[in-house]
Amino acid sequence: MAPAVHQFWKIRNELSVDDGLVLFGCRLVIPQSSRRDILQNLHAAHPGIVRMKRRARQTIYWPGLSNDIVAFVDSCQVCQELQPSQQQEPLLRDALPERVFEEVSADLFESGRLHVLVYTDRLSGWPSNGYAEAAVDAIKRLVLKIAPAGDLTSDAFMQGLLKFRNTPSENGMSPAEMVFGSQLRSILPAHRTSFAPRWKDIMTARDRQHALDDEVKKRYDERARPLSPMTIGSHVRIQDPHSLLWDRAGQIVSIGKYRSYRVKFASGSVLWRNRRHLRPLLSDDKDAQKIPGIEGDATTPPANSNDDGVPET
Repeated sequence: MAPAVHQFWKIRNELSVDDGLVLFGCRLVIPQSSRRDILQNLHAAHPGIVRMKRRARQTIYWPGLSNDIVAFVDSCQVCQELQPSQQQEPLLRDALPERVFEEVSADLFESGRLHVLVYTDRLSGWPSNGYAEAAVDAIKRLVLKIAPAGDLTSDAFMQGLLKFRNTPSENGMSPAEMVFGSQLRSILPAHRTSFAPRWKDIMTARDRQHALDDEVKKRYDERARPLSPMTIGSHVRIQDPHSLLWDRAGQIVSIGKYRSYRVKFASGSVLWRNRRHLRPLLSDDKDAQKIPGIEGDATTPPANSNDDGVPET
């Protein structure tokens, strides 16, 4: 049996002829020579894979139609550039340290001409003229409100930093209590018992912090799902962080920690990007060459479809 005939064998009892036209149910069976024109017609408004399949199933059919639709959309540069951002992945976190200043974080921020090093203890949240990541915003606001001229040695800024260290966090303990076991004296009136050591409470606060971290991860992961890891040598599209367009491409040259990938462009520049901002380059070699930054051939993975000569329902 000829291959062109064999692909219709499973649906032979559902085929008919009407006025010289071959039908599968009420859908026209499109010959090989006209299929690309049909795909271009379906894709005229760039409706996406799902909507193209829905429209096609109303009126037309040929074996492998779903696979061809997927491949056609994947080869459309406009559709690839305008893909939505990928979903967040499950939260990664390190084990909570057992002792203060066992693990620290550092970051930088700029306010006007002022450059500030942000340094924090991961257990207590103790800032040293700043904080890391989440605390950058808090300390930046503190600088803008109290020391807009950039004088971080002023009494007003030091008092503000002291209040920051004495303010309890969600676990019920302030950074000062986590570090020293008691509050620090400040200009705020307080009874002497307020400065009594609270080591027992610190242990309770640590347990509470563990519970808070578990709850944060649980809630975060409810809206997350993992993305498949990538390998060295893979060609990828990269999402621009400002325009959110997937309009650049490159090749993965190394893999780092925490879902980070080192991507090289044809220009020779190399950047680190998170997995969330990378997509496999699915277009064929010819289309891949049109993308700024691509180097070498792109590999087209096999389409995921169960078409196999039988239409999806």
